[in-house]
Amino acid sequence: MVMSRSMSIRRTITEHLKARNLREQSLSIEEKFKAKAKDDLRAGGDGLEEGRARFFFRRWGDDPIEFDFLKKPVVGAKATKRAPIVFDGDAARKLVDEILAEEKDPSKREALESLLISREVVETVSEDGLLALNFQKSISDEQMKSVYIEGNVTWALNILT
Repeated sequence: MVMSRSMSIRRTITEHLKARNLREQSLSIEEKFKAKAKDDLRAGGDGLEEGRARFFFRRWGDDPIEFDFLKKPVVGAKATKRAPIVFDGDAARKLVDEILAEEKDPSKREALESLLISREVVETVSEDGLLALNFQKSISDEQMKSVYIEGNVTWALNILT
């Protein structure tokens, strides 16, 4: 029974590895075609700009692409530029300095500074400090364990090589 079970596990792991290899190959090929399609759309698609968004698209509604796994036929494709807007603190500080430098009235400058510059003190607990106290035996291992919680438990399959 032990040998049989071991062979069964071995066969299962072998099939898992084969399926994983196929998936990785498929994803790699899919990503290559996806990147090429986006490049092709950007190079030869119809462009449209709306505010900060940019689209390149191509329609072929009279000759749709159909696959069994798709619920509807494909009648076109669109490449959308995704560019998140990130607040640049350094550029903002430069702008604020310019605004404050331009204001000559001290009371208005003070009001602007109060509006534009936030001075906050944030208090946090230092995990490194607690670990140092634990290492020095100033706090017990039990006390140290009390500041950690276990998250959601999941199981991973590790392939041993």
